[in-house]
Amino acid sequence: MITKLSTFRAQQADRDAIADCLHLYTRGVDRCDADLLRCAFWEDAQIRGDLFAGDREGFIQYSTVDGKGFFEQMMHMVGNLIIRIDGERAALEACFYGYHAAPLDAGYGDLVIGGRYLDVFALRDDEWRILEKTIMFDWHRQYPDAVGSASGPMGSTVKLRGERGPGDRSYALFGRFGA
Repeated sequence: MITKLSTFRAQQADRDAIADCLHLYTRGVDRCDADLLRCAFWEDAQIRGDLFAGDREGFIQYSTVDGKGFFEQMMHMVGNLIIRIDGERAALEACFYGYHAAPLDAGYGDLVIGGRYLDVFALRDDEWRILEKTIMFDWHRQYPDAVGSASGPMGSTVKLRGERGPGDRSYALFGRFGA
């Protein structure tokens, strides 16, 4: 169903806030940042998926403490956002592409997943956050070898590698802007 232009105009700030929350969620997962994930979810949020089903704190434990043991690095990109707002609730479908780099000595390979997030957002105290998250895997590919921390592209040496946690350079960048 097509949304009227006047509705988009009236909801633009809400749509931007919902998209920003989704992007903070993916950053929280990729950086293994429990505090950032807490900001993306309401305290009574529920998460459903094939690898985890439960409440916010259980998901944060699974995604951060447990997640550091599974993968050396992760990068999730989201797109094709469809957002429909109805008062203080919003439905969102977003496609994601997630790359998961296994440690070289993990004994299992890197993993690429294509899927969708089907989320319900709630507006409380002038903030949009995730109330319900469903993580659907539409396809995946697991590579038998792990390239996680191998040498850089085209034989280069990588010196500006991302980190999982507050040591990542992005924290210093956002810290300069009070975020």
